[in-house]
Amino acid sequence: MRQVTRIRLSELEAFVKSPLYQSLDVKPISGQRALSYIHNPHGSPDDVAVYMFLEGERLTAFRTVWAGSLIQDGQVLRFGWCSGSWVAPGYRGQGLSVRLLREAYADWQQRLMFTNYSPGGESANLSSGLFTPIYKHQGIRAYFPPALPANLRRRGTSGLLVRVAQVVACTTGYAWKALGRLSPITELEGYSFETLDTPDQECLEMADRFSESTFFGRGAADLEWIFRYPWMTTDPTGRELNYPFSFYSDTFSTKVVKIRKNSVTSGFFIFSEREGHWKSHHFYLSSRDFLAAVHWIRAYCGKNQPDFVTILHPEIAREVRKHWFPFFYVKGYGQTIYSTFHAAPSVDRLIQDGDGDYIFT
Repeated sequence: MRQVTRIRLSELEAFVKSPLYQSLDVKPISGQRALSYIHNPHGSPDDVAVYMFLEGERLTAFRTVWAGSLIQDGQVLRFGWCSGSWVAPGYRGQGLSVRLLREAYADWQQRLMFTNYSPGGESANLSSGLFTPIYKHQGIRAYFPPALPANLRRRGTSGLLVRVAQVVACTTGYAWKALGRLSPITELEGYSFETLDTPDQECLEMADRFSESTFFGRGAADLEWIFRYPWMTTDPTGRELNYPFSFYSDTFSTKVVKIRKNSVTSGFFIFSEREGHWKSHHFYLSSRDFLAAVHWIRAYCGKNQPDFVTILHPEIAREVRKHWFPFFYVKGYGQTIYSTFHAAPSVDRLIQDGDGDYIFT
């Protein structure tokens, strides 16, 4: 019987500096992600963050878990977000991933969640029989012409058609970009916008107030943590690290957009960009400012034209879809949040696009 190796949060910093970590051909956690776990405001020193199967100094499987919290029946409840599961190719099909999941399930008092999954990761987690869906994002994915060839490749389209699509996408892309930049997206009367690299004090105070109406309660402490300890880095030093999940990109950024109505800040939202993918994350806004956020998104994307855009917020997504230009093509898109324990989101508790690990990657 294989023995499970556990790394607790209090041990994580020493682990990533240890000879064992350095000797592993595949790393179970990146340095950036370890720092984030360590500084997580919801974390506790005894939390088990890394689960591994080792054969000597060879890593055969791992799972990582980090602490989250939610508001239920007026109480703050801690649980573990599953984020990162991998099995070495020669060991797949032996149930190692599910066994590590069951170990985490026991350690985390039967309270686990996951989202932001790959199809394979979703199947592995659901095969355990532990998870049920508690929420389905009803959003959109919007595309610009350069995304067409990659979409065809993912669908297994023949090489000839992909090459034709590349020519069409290039030609159409130039025309669409010119059209987007010339499009008459007018100024929104009474509104102004400011883009920031990090949330300022006004945003943090607003996040704390708004967090009381959200299911996972992300406020100022969460935002400071997320922006200070990202999982992605643009520093090429160490980019050769053999870690199976995202940790490096030469074009990654997370930004804040403040919205002012008649010169008074009325709210803000957070987005990220990575290698042509624009994603919305958290909207700290009242419904009266949704159209202002949509206005800014359409204007920004029309000018900059990322390959594709993902918005999970249902009302924002609905408004973008109503007036789809400057996007080339818009379709429905969503992800599910799964839980091992009873957690019932209510209509007055908003679930945000970036909840879970979605904002980090």
